[in-house]
This record gives sequence, structure tokens and C-alpha cells, in this order.
Amino acid sequence: MTSQRPTGKKPSSKKNRTPETKPVRTKRNEVLRMIENAAIIVEQEQNVLPPPKKHETKSDSTKPIRAPKGKAASLSFLAPIGPATPPPYAPFSHLLPFTPLDVEALELRESLNPSNIERSAWMSAEQDARRCATTIWPGMWLSRFGSVSTGIQRSGDDLDLCCVIPSGQNSEPTRAAFVNALSVSGFTIKSTTKDKIHAKSRIGVSVDIYLRLPAAVDPLVPTSSFIERLTAGPDPRPRDLIVLVREWAERAKLTGEGGVSKVVLDCLVVAFLQRLDVTVLPVPQDKALLDQSPRPVCWISTNTDGLHSLLAGFFKFLAKRELKTAVIDVTTEPLVERTELGFESNRGPICVRCPVSGVDMTADLPESWGSAWVKACRMADRKGRNLLTLLR
Repeated sequence: MTSQRPTGKKPSSKKNRTPETKPVRTKRNEVLRMIENAAIIVEQEQNVLPPPKKHETKSDSTKPIRAPKGKAASLSFLAPIGPATPPPYAPFSHLLPFTPLDVEALELRESLNPSNIERSAWMSAEQDARRCATTIWPGMWLSRFGSVSTGIQRSGDDLDLCCVIPSGQNSEPTRAAFVNALSVSGFTIKSTTKDKIHAKSRIGVSVDIYLRLPAAVDPLVPTSSFIERLTAGPDPRPRDLIVLVREWAERAKLTGEGGVSKVVLDCLVVAFLQRLDVTVLPVPQDKALLDQSPRPVCWISTNTDGLHSLLAGFFKFLAKRELKTAVIDVTTEPLVERTELGFESNRGPICVRCPVSGVDMTADLPESWGSAWVKACRMADRKGRNLLTLLR
């Protein structure tokens, strides 16, 4: 029988074996990496990509993390995880923290951005309608308003046009001639009333044309023009805040038939921004609503609050139900005259009036605003309070 010689090595035991260390993947690290990749994407678009670091290759540093196909951006309202390097598109970059909420707002804004083909379709439909209106009313002027005008539009939105007719020319024969001119130009007329024409252009764009006299211009037109200036400013926070509020209202089922319109939501955001102590909003210069009107800087603010703080402040403002004084109206009248009319004093020459027809601003009871609006406000109040608990 052969005996095995001892090798001189001790038998291995699991107790003496040191476990292999693996990198810990936490939610915080994933979010931080997502923020870094979002900043890299923006830097690539502006051709200011810095050289890669020594411990990483250029292919690894520029590879963004994208959501799976078929899944939209999630509006999770995550709490800020601490200051990080903001993307170069944001002013006040040395003051504002860049949080996951900014990433979600950026993704939502990119998902809402329509294609250049659809933008061209909107412009073509507007030009055709303008040509028809000029043929019938040579002294008229036509202006856009609504989502397409404000610059925060999504694919499939309607094109809203306001056609101001010269005084004394708003007769039934002239309106019929205008409808006929639209039909000849390729518009498919869906419905007509005394002051509104709903049609579809020859390339499939849904168009709503509102006929107004100079003394009865729809308040939505100057309001949309002002919101367009606000969102076109260098600071992305107003635009991102409007995008997040719209997405929240849509998921909370506040919009739709009989609910709150997107213009009203935009106006409520403007009302909230007006109440910030260090916010300066511009004086409107286009009371005549001309296309070539000057466009001043729309957002001048030393406010250093991040998007997360602004969103929480908006829900607090919404929960207070200060809708009676949240009036969205573009005017150059002195502040004293508006105060005498029953409006509370607010900061700046622009007050905010919710564009709801038949609203008695002097009434104390919100029920006079209409049952659908009151129901929507109550739903928004309830949803807002629930979100406030998550934001704290």
C-alpha cells in the first residue's frame, strides 16, 4: 500500500478565505451616473465636450444611459441628492443644484419636442389661413396663441389662431366668404360658429380660428405671447416648471374634456413665479399684438432655488387656493387702477387672469367659476397635497 507524502501545505478552509469585493451599486450611484451622462449629452450638442479622464475611455464616458424602448420618462419627483455639476445650458450654473428632477424635465421637454416636419406643417397652415383672411379683410391681423405659440407644444397639438376683424366688417356674408376661401385653399371645415371656425388643413393640421373685433380681443392671445417670452428666456427653470406641471396634471387626470386647459396651467405657473420676492417679469410691449413687436428678456431673477424647490413651492401655492387673486391678464395699466377694480396688489405690472369664460372676479365664492373648474381645482388640491408629502 502506497502512502501519500505530506505536501507541507495546510488544507484550505473557508474561514481563512477572504471574500472578493464587488462594487456596490446603489440608487445614488446610478442617478449620479445618469446626471453625468446627461451633462455629457448636452456638452456634445454644444461641441464643448472636455477630454476624457485618465481612468476612463472616451467611448465609456460618452455612452449615455437610456430608458428601455416603449417606456416614457418617469416623473418620480425624487428628492435632491446634493449639488452636482449642472449642464452648460443652464444659467446661474454656479448657484443652481442639478438634481434628478432636472434630468426628468430635460427628458420630458425633449420628448414633447415635435419634429421639423410638423413645425413646417403648422407654419404652412398658418400662412394659408392668413392668406385667406387677408383676401376677405385687408385690414385684419392674425396672431397665434396656445401651445404652439408658447413654444411648449407636443406632437398633434392644435393650431390656435386669433383673427381680429376691422370694425363694421364682421357680417354674416363676409364670414361665409372667409369659410369658402378656406375650403378653396384646401381646408376641411369641421364646424363653424359666429366667432369660431374649426377646420383641418390640407396636410392634416387641426386649426381653430377665432374671429374677434378689436374691442373684444381674446385674452388668451396676449397671455400666450407673454408665456412665449417667458419660456424663451435664458433661464430654463420657467420652461421646465411648466413642462413638469403639465405632465403632473395629465397624469392626475386634471386635463381633457371639461378639465383644466394647458394655457390655464401655464398661467398658474406664471402667477406663482410673480409671487417670488426676487422675480422681475417684463412689461409687455406688444399691446397691439404685432408680429414684429420687440421681445425683451423675459426672465430676470436672482432667485437661486432649484427646480425641485420651485415645484414644491408651486404645489404649496396651489394648495392655498389663492385662485381668486391668481388673475392672468396682460395690461399696461397702473397698479393702483387694478387694485381699485378688486385685484390684490402683486409684483410687477402684469397681473394674472385665468382665461375661463364667464368668470366673476369680484365674487367671493369659487363656485361662481363653474362646476368643472371647481372640481378640477379640488382634484389638483388633493393631488398637490399628496405630492407635497413626497417632496418633503
